Amino acid sequence: MLGSVKRYAQPALDSGERIAKVAINFLDKVFGAIAGVTLFSLTSLMLNLLMSLALLAFTLTVRVALPIAAAFWAYKVTHSFSMTLFSTVMALGLNRLILPPLLVIGSVRLVLKAIEDLAYTVPYGLTEGYNKGLVHVVKQWWKIPFSFFSYLRAEDENAQAINQDFFDLPTPSFNLLQVALQRSFTHPQPVAKDKLTRKEYDDLEIVPASTEFEPLTADELERASKIGELSTVLTQYTSLNNRLNDLEAGTLDDELIVSTPIEKPILLVKQELQSGEWKAVPAYTKISDRESLWRWVSTDATNPFNRDSLVDTATTRYRYNVYQGKGSSQELREAAETIRQRLLTPVNNAVASSDGYLALLSGFFATRTGSMSAPVVNHTKSPDTAPTF
Repeated sequence: MLGSVKRYAQPALDSGERIAKVAINFLDKVFGAIAGVTLFSLTSLMLNLLMSLALLAFTLTVRVALPIAAAFWAYKVTHSFSMTLFSTVMALGLNRLILPPLLVIGSVRLVLKAIEDLAYTVPYGLTEGYNKGLVHVVKQWWKIPFSFFSYLRAEDENAQAINQDFFDLPTPSFNLLQVALQRSFTHPQPVAKDKLTRKEYDDLEIVPASTEFEPLTADELERASKIGELSTVLTQYTSLNNRLNDLEAGTLDDELIVSTPIEKPILLVKQELQSGEWKAVPAYTKISDRESLWRWVSTDATNPFNRDSLVDTATTRYRYNVYQGKGSSQELREAAETIRQRLLTPVNNAVASSDGYLALLSGFFATRTGSMSAPVVNHTKSPDTAPTF
């Protein structure tokens, strides 16, 4: 009898558990959105306030230092009290004529910059918080740089950050920042395309691979978790796989357009050209609704998540495909293939190469990718000869 009660009660318990998960997930998104807007906006205002104080301090310093410097210079050159007094008065007059307009211009510029920053941080905080939750927002908040660093771009392999959101970079080296800053001063940024036509949007669609795809089994996941070099790709595989599970269960909202249901799911993937093939950039696959994304790009030709331009570059591009199962995800396929290849490689005959998905990770997050191989042990069948290295 107890078994019968449990059998009939189990569906209700499962339903209650699903409802609880959906409620917790929704609250996490709501509080994440609130925290994102609040923390990011306050930080932006604080940074702009500090820059305003720096401008004020500079103005006061010049106002005090200029007459003193003029007096010292005049006395050193002329040794005349009258010329020294005249130079001091002239410096004070220049202060009154030049500094106020400069202070006004600088203040107006800072106010406009503050408004521009808020226009970026408010939707960014709302989207980031809603899509990724409260904990992610708090972690992200500690990495907020000045808005000048928000979009680093570079042109060569010394700084692989073309159209790359600063938040997606790992802790960058000083050389990376230095190169990016120098280029931002000396090279004008390309003018982004304002919007896409329907044909241009349809041309971004690709046909996913038609070969059969089998997700990693529980045994493969367990074995991969014990291999340190697979930790990053395994985390990314698990994250994307879980989100696709939520999509199939109908509990996932649009990851690009806030508070939008998904009716015709698509996978938007960023691709990078590797040895003549377009490979998926790890952790860049986003799940969206086809028509919702079209409405966005018809007015703004950027990725709603990180403001990347959707216009192709020489080495990167964005593409989407209609979701038809987990085999539709290029990133999931490549990650699973990388993990399986590593699991099939015997430890005593492993060759660490810079090819494939792991090389893409290394090349994307490092300033320069090299090729490095481990020693290969060739076991001979002859009993008279020892293994050669």
